[in-house]
Amino acid sequence: MVLSPVRMVLKDRDHGAISPCRWCSNSEIYILRKFRDSYVKEFHPEDVKTYYRTAPQIVKTISSMPNSTSIYEKMYSELVLGTIHLIKKSQLEKAYSFCKEYEENLMRVYRIDVL
Repeated sequence: MVLSPVRMVLKDRDHGAISPCRWCSNSEIYILRKFRDSYVKEFHPEDVKTYYRTAPQIVKTISSMPNSTSIYEKMYSELVLGTIHLIKKSQLEKAYSFCKEYEENLMRVYRIDVL
């Protein structure tokens, strides 16, 4: 569950869709991927699996909205930069929790229900 927004951001950039990582530098993408592929996979592997169910629905919902660009800009400044800030301070569990809470909030705000 936890890295859905961050992984969603990375996946969307890979596929050319508008997403928060449209504004990401290569170093920001590297930091987020390294965090996902090391810390999250080691300590919260179930959340990596959950991503594949939740992230596509989050992207689909936000991308269908007329103000999607501003939503993604906000996600970049809050989620991406906030997560990277915590990672750089070596507060990895806090970064994980921050992502998880952010994802849960997105799902609540946009009324996304993934079974």
